Amino acid sequence: MSYKSLVFDLDGTLIDSYPDIAGAANALLASHGLPLIEPLDFRKRIGNGMYLLLREALEAGLGPLSEADYERERDAFRALYMDRLTQETSVFPGVSATLERLQEAGYTLSICTNKARVAALPLTEHFGLQLAMDHIICGDSVAVMKPDPMGLHYIAEQTGITPEATLMVGDSITDCNAARNAGCGMALMTYGYRRHAVEELDFDYRCDCFSDLLPLLGLAPLEKTA
Repeated sequence: MSYKSLVFDLDGTLIDSYPDIAGAANALLASHGLPLIEPLDFRKRIGNGMYLLLREALEAGLGPLSEADYERERDAFRALYMDRLTQETSVFPGVSATLERLQEAGYTLSICTNKARVAALPLTEHFGLQLAMDHIICGDSVAVMKPDPMGLHYIAEQTGITPEATLMVGDSITDCNAARNAGCGMALMTYGYRRHAVEELDFDYRCDCFSDLLPLLGLAPLEKTA
C-alpha cells in the first residue's frame, strides 16, 4: 500500500513521558504517606489502565474512595503532572530526524493522542514536534477517544486522504484497535508502552526503533552515529 498520511501516537511513540507521569503519581501517593509504585509499572499502563492502577494504590491505603474523592485525587495528580511536565520526559531516539525526512518526502503528518490538550500541546511545542505536524488531535479534541476511529476519521476528512492511504504509528493495543476500526494501516513501535505482548497485537508493520519507518516507506535509513 502506498501511504500518503502518517498519524502518530504521542506517549510511548514520539516521547518517553512515563518518568514524569510516574513521578507525579508517586508524589500524590507520598502526600498521603502511601507506598510508592514502581515507575516501570506505570510504563506498562500508560494509555491503558493507568488511572485504575493509581486508584488501586490509593484505595489500598485509604480505603474505598467515593467518586467525588477519586475525582479530587485525579485533579491533584493532574496538577502535579503539569508542574513537572517536561522534567524527565524526552523525545525517543531518531524521532526528530525521521520526522524531518518524512516531511521532506511530502508525507502529511499528524498526531492523534488520548492525552488532553492542556498537556499534549505544551509537550509538542516544548520538543518542537508541532512544527512537522499538519494536525494534532488530542483526547478532548473529539467526542470519543481511541480506540474509537473518530480522531483518525477526522484527520482523514481534514487532509482529504483516505484511511486506506493512512498509516497509524503507535505502541499499544489502543492504537492497533483504532487503526483497525478506522480502516488504516498500523505500524507498531515495539519500544513503547503496553501491557500486551507484541505477538498479541494486530498490526501490519513492526518497528523496533522510530527510524525504522524510513526504509518501511522506501526511504533511505538514517545514518548511524558513533
